[in-house]
Amino acid sequence: MTTRFIDRAIRSSVARAQRMQPGRVRRVAEETLYSSPAQRPLVEDVRSARDYLVSTGLGTAAASTVAVRRTDRTVAVTREGSMAAEIDGRSLETVSADAGPLARAAAAVGAAVWAHPPALMALAAADRRVDESVSRDLAECCGRIVFGAEVTEPGVGVVAGEGVVAAGSTAIDAVARLEAAERLATITLHLPDR
Repeated sequence: MTTRFIDRAIRSSVARAQRMQPGRVRRVAEETLYSSPAQRPLVEDVRSARDYLVSTGLGTAAASTVAVRRTDRTVAVTREGSMAAEIDGRSLETVSADAGPLARAAAAVGAAVWAHPPALMALAAADRRVDESVSRDLAECCGRIVFGAEVTEPGVGVVAGEGVVAAGSTAIDAVARLEAAERLATITLHLPDR
């Protein structure tokens, strides 16, 4: 009888906490989920992608985001402002797969990154496109580069004045695609207008 009473009291307290502080309860649940040993590969993939993204200058710790598909309907995304600190279980949150262009790209392809690489942003601002003919190897590595459209396959999508989404099978693959597209954009900027 006592065990049943305690169990009911605990369940009641948890239900009351969820009603009173739903955001906090959700944050604690996600922190617990992403801190579990089963999620270490996902967290490590996000951490490696973030480190590479920032170290190459493709993005900044404050304004870049990494997303990785968890299920058909959900995506793990770095929390706003968490890229500046060490990536751990508290740095990720689960969002719906249709929560925005980044989440949709990650859900469709596997992973995606959002950043502001300077050459791609400059080309978009000048209403110019990447000249993929200057290097077939780089063009093949980055995949399709689209301007003003969402990414639904491995490749890169540039939104003028907003940022760039790169999608790949893993977060590191997405960053590698972004790096290849940025190199193509840098070469394109140095070419005379045609």
